[in-house]
Amino acid sequence: MKKIKYNILLIPVSILILVSISSCEKDDDDPNPKLTVPVLKDATDVKQTSFKISWGKVATATKYYVDVSKEKDFKTYVSGYKQKQITGTSITVSGLDAKTKYFVRVAAGKEKDKSDLSKVKEITTKSES
Repeated sequence: MKKIKYNILLIPVSILILVSISSCEKDDDDPNPKLTVPVLKDATDVKQTSFKISWGKVATATKYYVDVSKEKDFKTYVSGYKQKQITGTSITVSGLDAKTKYFVRVAAGKEKDKSDLSKVKEITTKSES
């Protein structure tokens, strides 16, 4: 009778072990998780020829790529601001034209990995005095 009792107990224990092992096979512990997309904040310190743009830090990112264009589709870029690589979470974009609409987007990076691009922010520089 005792032999049957132990065999009955082994079945639920075996199932529990199998479930535990299979749950460890998930990608939760991926050493190279996909970088999340940075979230751009509203521009600050907007002037005639410059503005400051910032975004939330991406946990595993070591660098960011900033694009600035006068075109919403980014067919052309402001000189020096095509995938401009920086390590912080803000940048002052300068050398711009007054009373002009600009578009900004950013991606996070780590080694050779890069996140998807952020949503685009539109900023208009102030008019000349």
